[in-house]
Amino acid sequence: GDSSGVANGWIDDFESGAPADSQGWQAFRDETSQSSIQCVPETGLAHSGTSALAIRFSVVPNSWATCTLFYDQNQDWRPAAGLYFQVHASKPGLAFDLITYGGALDAQEQYLLHLETSQAMVDGWVSMQFAWELLRRVEWEADAGTPFDPGQVVGMAFGIASLPEANNQGEIWPPVVVEV
Repeated sequence: GDSSGVANGWIDDFESGAPADSQGWQAFRDETSQSSIQCVPETGLAHSGTSALAIRFSVVPNSWATCTLFYDQNQDWRPAAGLYFQVHASKPGLAFDLITYGGALDAQEQYLLHLETSQAMVDGWVSMQFAWELLRRVEWEADAGTPFDPGQVVGMAFGIASLPEANNQGEIWPPVVVEV
């Protein structure tokens, strides 16, 4: 793709069946736990195209898992106002995070926004749109709470949050990730 990381405004278009980035989406999890995650483009369930990114997960308490797209060079997403995507879910109440990674490739900074699936996401597809300033630096890193700088993008992810007392288990399908 081009150096901006955005082809026609898309970060990744799962619906065409062709990832925009050759590295593709990778699953990461807390390997000291029983947590599991899969993230693969699948055909058969899509918002308007041929496929969607299916994220299947079971995250135990005090654990984590992510479905992540990393770039091998910094991207500049400043021309866009934020991130936009559609979500379908297997059930309401699934906790997940929208994560962006900034800074240097070898010193990543993590910014996130906590989200939760709704009944509307189970019944159909829900459009979600977030301005960059809603993504905030995580509390365990320096400069906690500062907003994301879209001029130095290292990658992005959908993170699966742990629940205090139970497994966070289910499926979400964010079929398209685009800049707005």
